[in-house]
Amino acid sequence: MTSLIPSLSQALRGLRRRPAISLIVIFTMAVGIGANTAILSLVYATLLRPFPYPDADRIVRIRTAGT
Repeated sequence: MTSLIPSLSQALRGLRRRPAISLIVIFTMAVGIGANTAILSLVYATLLRPFPYPDADRIVRIRTAGT
């Protein structure tokens, strides 16, 4: 814990010295987090969430071979 405070202090000094790089890093992280959230929401909505029907695992579709 004692080595954490000097490290944070040095990191904040570096961010103040180079604000453009800091903004690029923050923007890149924001885009990455947003894309990850969107993809995981899509996967959950299409693959992981159960169907909103009672006994959804028993629903079957029967088709006959084409004539």
